[in-house]
Amino acid sequence: MGRWATSRRRGGGPEQVAAKPLPPAPNLEVFEEALIQSTSNGDETGGSCVLYEGMDQYGDFAAVASSPWATPTDWTGLPPTEGRWYRATEIGNGVLFAGESTPSMSVFWE
Repeated sequence: MGRWATSRRRGGGPEQVAAKPLPPAPNLEVFEEALIQSTSNGDETGGSCVLYEGMDQYGDFAAVASSPWATPTDWTGLPPTEGRWYRATEIGNGVLFAGESTPSMSVFWE
């Protein structure tokens, strides 16, 4: 047996690192004629926020804007188009969270 087979058999070798969880889904709401994304999951500086747009609430959504992580994030003008549905996600910075969150609830922009 080689040296790696021996260390594996004894439980040694490279240390296993636990995977970081996905960020929690953000909140997205229309507040005083603004489309606002917010979160309460701690500081994700270095991560990012992504806005998705769709023609209907349950259909396909496509990414239309992204921004460095901040809470709150004001998406007004970036592009909210009247008569469209929007969802938001967060992408972790690799410190507390990694990967892309599940989407927020869908919000209709009038």
